[in-house]
Amino acid sequence: MYPTPKQIEAAKRALRRAYAEGCHQRFRIVDDRSGCVYGEYVNPQGELYHVLDVACDCPAGRNGLICKHRASLLDLTGRLDQLIPGVYESDYDPVAA
Repeated sequence: MYPTPKQIEAAKRALRRAYAEGCHQRFRIVDDRSGCVYGEYVNPQGELYHVLDVACDCPAGRNGLICKHRASLLDLTGRLDQLIPGVYESDYDPVAA
């Protein structure tokens, strides 16, 4: 299913937060060898979240929102275009946005 403009903007916000809060460095495990993207994210309070390319068990993810953990995992594995189509071909910079 192709994301709506509203979902794309939500993904961009989530990615900006991920970069601003250093989420990329908080992953303990990142695995994309099985065809399924999986990561274990440890938040600053020591809570462990299981993150997939399609879901996250953080509070936002459990409510069906696109969270910073999921955006970060997809960015780490080069699959961010699942959330933001064409992101790799564009000049979008989440750090400067």
